[in-house]
Amino acid sequence: MMALRNLAPRVELSPRKLRKQSTKAFLKIVPDLSIDSAPGTSKAFVAFILGIFGVGFAALLTINTLLTQDAIKIQTLKIESLAINENREAILKEVERLASPEELATAAIMLNMRPSQSPEFLNLDPSSKPAELALKP
Repeated sequence: MMALRNLAPRVELSPRKLRKQSTKAFLKIVPDLSIDSAPGTSKAFVAFILGIFGVGFAALLTINTLLTQDAIKIQTLKIESLAINENREAILKEVERLASPEELATAAIMLNMRPSQSPEFLNLDPSSKPAELALKP
């Protein structure tokens, strides 16, 4: 073991210089990846990313504007639908009021109609023969 130490070259560097040289040797193993090695690629890449961002932002604004316009149309159509339904309900109530027996009697009297004194009914009993279908008091 003593012989091996004698064969190895003696390093006469201070520990500080030894550390500095060892890091230089280590850094020489790694390839140079600095940005300055390809000057045009980083600017082109940044411009490309900004272009994509700009186009995406413009598309997003367009879609948002169209959705807002559609939401406004939907809101106006809902309001119009509510108004139509309210109008329909009012008309149905008016028809129901006019079709009541009291209103029909009043309208008939205004048209000089008079109630029947002897009502006659038609007998539509299926057991009776067709010849026997007659008006009976």
